[in-house]
Amino acid sequence: MKKIISLFVAALMIASSAPVSFSQQNPRKGSFTKQTVHFDGEEIAIIRDSFGVPHILAGTERGAYFGGGYAVAQDRLFQLERYRRDARGQMAEIDPQAFERDKQVRTLGYTEDDLQAQFDALSEEIKLSYSAYADGINAYIKEAVEQNKLPARFKDAGIRQPSLWRVTDSVAIGILMAHRFGSGGGGEAMNERILRWLRGKFSPDAERVFNDLFWINDPKSPTTIPDESRKPASGFGLKFRNILNPQKKNDPKKPEEVKKKKDSSLDEAQAMSEQRAVYEYAETHDLPSKWGSYAWVIGPQRSVSGNALLIGGPQMGFATPQIAHEIHYSAPNLNVIGMGFAGIPGVLIGHNDYLAWTTTSGITDMVDIFAEKLNPKNKYQYFYKGQWRDMEKRIEVIRVKGQEPRSVEVCRTIHGPVISWDEKAGLAYSRAASFAGRELSNISALYGFNRAKSVEEFGRYAESIYTNHNFFAADLDGNIGYWHCGKPPVRAKGIDPRLPTPGTGEYDWTGVMPFSEMPQMINPRQGYIINWNNKPARRWDNADRPVWGEIFRIHRIEHLIKARAKLTFEQARDITQDIGTNEPTADYLKPHLLAAIERMGAAAKDARIKEAVDYLRAWDNHATDGSIAKTLFDAWVQSFREAAFADEFKELDAIGAFSGTRNLFTQLIQPSFMLHVLDGPNSALPPSRDYFNGKTKDQVVIDALVKAITDLASKRGPQINMWGYSAGEINFRPLAGIPRTDRGTYIQAVEMSRPAIRAVSILPPGQSEDPRSPHFGDQREMAGYWRFKPMLSRRRQVEEAFAAAEAGNN
Repeated sequence: MKKIISLFVAALMIASSAPVSFSQQNPRKGSFTKQTVHFDGEEIAIIRDSFGVPHILAGTERGAYFGGGYAVAQDRLFQLERYRRDARGQMAEIDPQAFERDKQVRTLGYTEDDLQAQFDALSEEIKLSYSAYADGINAYIKEAVEQNKLPARFKDAGIRQPSLWRVTDSVAIGILMAHRFGSGGGGEAMNERILRWLRGKFSPDAERVFNDLFWINDPKSPTTIPDESRKPASGFGLKFRNILNPQKKNDPKKPEEVKKKKDSSLDEAQAMSEQRAVYEYAETHDLPSKWGSYAWVIGPQRSVSGNALLIGGPQMGFATPQIAHEIHYSAPNLNVIGMGFAGIPGVLIGHNDYLAWTTTSGITDMVDIFAEKLNPKNKYQYFYKGQWRDMEKRIEVIRVKGQEPRSVEVCRTIHGPVISWDEKAGLAYSRAASFAGRELSNISALYGFNRAKSVEEFGRYAESIYTNHNFFAADLDGNIGYWHCGKPPVRAKGIDPRLPTPGTGEYDWTGVMPFSEMPQMINPRQGYIINWNNKPARRWDNADRPVWGEIFRIHRIEHLIKARAKLTFEQARDITQDIGTNEPTADYLKPHLLAAIERMGAAAKDARIKEAVDYLRAWDNHATDGSIAKTLFDAWVQSFREAAFADEFKELDAIGAFSGTRNLFTQLIQPSFMLHVLDGPNSALPPSRDYFNGKTKDQVVIDALVKAITDLASKRGPQINMWGYSAGEINFRPLAGIPRTDRGTYIQAVEMSRPAIRAVSILPPGQSEDPRSPHFGDQREMAGYWRFKPMLSRRRQVEEAFAAAEAGNN
């Protein structure tokens, strides 16, 4: 590995010495380029390194942001156009398929006046920076129009020329990204439908079965904050009142009756709350759709060099161009490099001269669905605190390419936008978000992160984050820190957060949780901090769905860190490669399978089981191409799911699926629930019933394996050694793909070392959206081989590298 890295660094140095090209139309691959732009009497240098990353060298902060806007527009002008349309609900103007997406954005989002009001509430310093950034984008738009160099995709979309950029475009994009990666919850409508179905089949035990599937808190779920075993898991064993729709005694509904009744209002509420159309369109049109992300921070006592190490890998899906770009801002009192989103000034994940930071999505429940009681005589009035109130109402006109404009009625209650109506039942469902109207507070925090000089200062800025994110930081003095950020609502006592809340006023939120009560820590005794969207602390409850269970992927990161007393920079960085193929479900469920085979002597009775067991025992639980064991294990998991639970829950597929992407049965019968059932009374969450229907656990487990082997043989032939696993590829169309792994969209590794911070990153496929550019796909192949490029993070370092390249050219 060291030899490979040395060769790679040498190659980069050779590339850095390549001749300089000053052509902005088609710079040579591997070359450094320099361009100067002018703003308000200031000359700003934009030096692009051998991967096209722009380094903005300015004399003022406003100049730096102007240069940043200009450079991002050079790289991603059409992406900027798509992002602002996406954020404003104007995509249908260029693609009629986006109408439902636009409808949801207009319903859940803000008007132009709302956006302007949020911007006006920012500090003067931030407003000036945003204005300068917009000026930079506009300078390039004017240049591109005058010089006839607009990206071809504008013409393809039917856009003659883009309109000038407004600061509220940046505000809209910032709010969109905050919602996309920081707004957990809102699944109550689907849960209500599932509970109604369970009552028809399992009454009077429906609530207990519901708790099996939708546990509030699994005490064994791994956490980021250690040493909380003294504190009880707050949701464990609690009983809630289903105030909105209590089960009536002696009134069981037959399953077929429940199935026939169509809950269209709840289905619409669920689809709107999840922004289902938004995500489905995004997944097929290269727009931000996924969230994930991993991070680990190593303190000096666990680092070979004695320096703090930080690794961050935001997981936001993959596209060409990528959702994010890289940029370096350098000005007096500002020197920061890292990842950003086109349209938003500054760096969202990166490092400055004093500290490095990264973030992951937090998944805490920030959104609730309220059931509003409607006036029988006027559906636009709802009953709240003893009187009928008028809803706010407006009409949004959505222009659709090739069609007549469509009008969308948007109504709001005191709780939030109305997302569906059930006039027959006299109800409307509204969506309440604890961060509504305060999203731009995040901008103030991020602005501070870019300038923070210590972990403690970083934590003070973290308090301003309103949507839910985990943040991590490491500074030059070796301090490391973690903050679970956001403002979760404080719910009324007795309300089940998994189900819709009555909107009549007596069950309203009582406030938001103060930052001092949010999970956070600095310099833990264990010497490291890890997170992969897992539960922040033992006392922390699940949102509407049990995303945090005993089986969680974070355990592999912790295992690799604990395996060494101290880690080098390379060892900490290369954990990203190992976890990219680890199969966490196998780490927990495979022992149950092997133990059952051993107890029943099944391998001695069936040659096929013996051969399968040999593969499974030798398997390191990584999903590598060609793995026979991975194929066997996946088939057994699905077979066991069907064998143990299909008779109880398979009919749930008739209801639908979360986010509309997978069948509901598979989503509900998740690995942690399987583990609870396999552990039985020894589980931290013992199941409420015998899901094996009188059979022994071992018999069900082995029968499932036999069926899995039989099914695989019928599909892939009798030879087990031909059942190799294929992971597929990460799609970077029109470029070739790379092997599919569970990797970060962007990955950075930073060592907080003196006198110079050491940092590398990778953001495939490349910096530019222009297929003619050498930086359209120059990071794609590197990412496939798990290679990284250096981050030039100091002004002098950039200037010297450029001078060396220029000298080589001469």
